[in-house]
Amino acid sequence: MRYYRELDIDCEEIRQAILKDFDAEKMNVFWNTIGDEHLPILERMFNPYGLTPTDYVLINANPKSYVVHTDLSNAEMRINIPILNCDKSATHFFKPKTEEIRERKIQKLKDRWKGLDIDNNSSLMKLNIHEFGSAASKTNNPGEDFFHYDHSEVELVDQLKLTKPTILRIKEPHAVAVLKDASPRLSLTVEFIEDLTPLLEHGLELQP
Repeated sequence: MRYYRELDIDCEEIRQAILKDFDAEKMNVFWNTIGDEHLPILERMFNPYGLTPTDYVLINANPKSYVVHTDLSNAEMRINIPILNCDKSATHFFKPKTEEIRERKIQKLKDRWKGLDIDNNSSLMKLNIHEFGSAASKTNNPGEDFFHYDHSEVELVDQLKLTKPTILRIKEPHAVAVLKDASPRLSLTVEFIEDLTPLLEHGLELQP
């Protein structure tokens, strides 16, 4: 399985715009909603490739936020953009050691979140990017209240150093490892209208 694909897209404009607005005191949790004023920049980045950005959130990871989790998102995949100190961290991807472990997680979610839409096939609750982040940030620990794995339940299968815009499978177990001297570690996670599966499998193509 391919877990990610790096994209050769210039992200300096959005990086500078986010850093200009970054407030370390206000944005001291893992998941930070920062408004939609940056959408025009993202549209200029991605529209030439037939991609339409809709929502984005600033992720502020730190050494304590290393939790193996699956995003309980409406989106199958997102594109993450490095903003600050991402070259001093790594995104780890895992797979459950057995299918029984994954199925047990699904049932646990069903029991805990009765009445919400959980997809048996994708192992996900249907939350949008803001709903997921709002609840996950309560403890500054992504995945703690959601679909998380103990390290004994998974095995590492791949890893990525986020140095350029990268499409990620957010429905597979993953975690961000941050060095002690690399905080704040900032990245922008972006959702799109389009299905990103062809992009993950085949890469970028300019639209006519």
